[in-house]
Amino acid sequence: MKKTGIFGGSFNPVHTGHLILAELAAEDACLDEVLFIPAGTPPHKSLHKLAAAEHRWAMLKMAVENNPGFTVSDVEMTRKGPSYTYNTVEKLKKNYGEEAKLFLLLGADSVRDIHKWHRAGELIDSIEIIGLGRPDVDTGKMESNEKLFGVRKAQKLRRSFLELPQIDIAASDIRYRVRNGKTIRYLVPENVREYIKRNGLYSDV
Repeated sequence: MKKTGIFGGSFNPVHTGHLILAELAAEDACLDEVLFIPAGTPPHKSLHKLAAAEHRWAMLKMAVENNPGFTVSDVEMTRKGPSYTYNTVEKLKKNYGEEAKLFLLLGADSVRDIHKWHRAGELIDSIEIIGLGRPDVDTGKMESNEKLFGVRKAQKLRRSFLELPQIDIAASDIRYRVRNGKTIRYLVPENVREYIKRNGLYSDV
């Protein structure tokens, strides 16, 4: 049975932290592939800071091109309206069929705040979640999830975390550095860095 990790996000821009965590998660969870899904209209993001979908798509394609275990899907970019993860998961389950096992890769901040998501309780029950730790999130303090979802779902979320290195790279910092003329070399893949410079992305964000 093919095991696929779903890794969604705005990827604004994709950076080496995303790629490292995806690679390590794939190894630890024995995934056959990681499917990166850039959001079309993310419901929790400020749109005026978001690069156009075609730019984020292009940068992701460049970033994963040399890794045969990484692929990119436009399932959310081609959907009208907000990009709700629950809807994406249900569509992918239909597309992949019963011969595939799907996992949802989430940063620790997303696991912590999942109670704010569309149909969150159903999402937790519908797919196995793999939590990716972040240095600024205490994964042990997620009381809101237990109060809202009950003990069983909260425990499922707590048990989801992999023991991965803490990689403190943030897309917001990359945008800040571009806007202020600072280097982003090695924070993003070289072809992504060149693409950002060539297209003048984030210089006025």
